[in-house]
Amino acid sequence: MTDSMRRAIDETNRRRAIQEAYNREHGIEPQSIVKGIRDLTDRVRVMAESKTTYQVEGDGAAGVTVTLATDPENLSPEDLAKLIKSIEQEMKTAAKALEFERAAALRDQLVELRRIEVERKVAA
Repeated sequence: MTDSMRRAIDETNRRRAIQEAYNREHGIEPQSIVKGIRDLTDRVRVMAESKTTYQVEGDGAAGVTVTLATDPENLSPEDLAKLIKSIEQEMKTAAKALEFERAAALRDQLVELRRIEVERKVAA
């Protein structure tokens, strides 16, 4: 075991001893956290069904605004690719900002958009 690992383990044990002494002194019995599991699918479904406007780059100086509703299959292949790229960037930005639920919702939207993209390629 390396010296740094030994120091880390010793520090953990030192802190644990302090916590255990505090718990005994104050009559605290440690318990596991009991918390319901939140189902993200309902919230993601609500987000997917709501209209969201995304700004994606166009050929000219002005951007192209794409409105994603429940049926993104109406988008042209080019707009779909631009939207996917835009949402990927937004997802990465959300993850960097530690907005994990938002990043997860965006990831789920990406999965759906990529499914549509693949289905189009297979049908062509």
